[in-house]
Amino acid sequence: MKYIIIFALFLFALQSESQAQVISQHNSISLEWGNWQPHSLNGEPKFTDFGASGATPYVGLCIILRISDEVGIGLNVGFWALKDLDKKESVPALVIHPLTISFKHWLIPGNRISAFVIYNAGIYWGIENETDPFGDKLKKARACVGVGLGAGFEIALTKKFGLGAVFRYRYVRFSQAIGGVDDFSGPAIGVVGYYYL
Repeated sequence: MKYIIIFALFLFALQSESQAQVISQHNSISLEWGNWQPHSLNGEPKFTDFGASGATPYVGLCIILRISDEVGIGLNVGFWALKDLDKKESVPALVIHPLTISFKHWLIPGNRISAFVIYNAGIYWGIENETDPFGDKLKKARACVGVGLGAGFEIALTKKFGLGAVFRYRYVRFSQAIGGVDDFSGPAIGVVGYYYL
């Protein structure tokens, strides 16, 4: 019972803190943590198999600048690695670094809770036999152009912090195979923390 009371007080405090919060007045920096599941690695998207093939969580950092109440433009960088894949797949260890530009469209602008759609396009660098984000094989990276389409929601918990989730589909095909695979297209899902500037 005491946990229910504590949780209710916590929600009341958040509501009071963010009563006047209008998300559309803020630019943001966000950190995403989640799962990227290319079809080519497991035959189908199986989020329950997350990490079974040595996949690290996808980690992304994004800066969004609002250009209107409904639309923002952003720059995203990310890191995703596969390791020890020779035990389950025919793909050795590898790293993929996306660097993309995002267009984010809020469906309920000016509200503390808002759904959005997001579009990404940019460069994806793939590096074979590497699992370190800044490993010494970074200079051997191969690049391709990739695009993404997604949807999600964000909740402003306070005037400075928010939480949300995003689901997107990435289309990423290399002209030369990375670890024997050229197609890393597939769904991705993540939890996002926001810091409002």
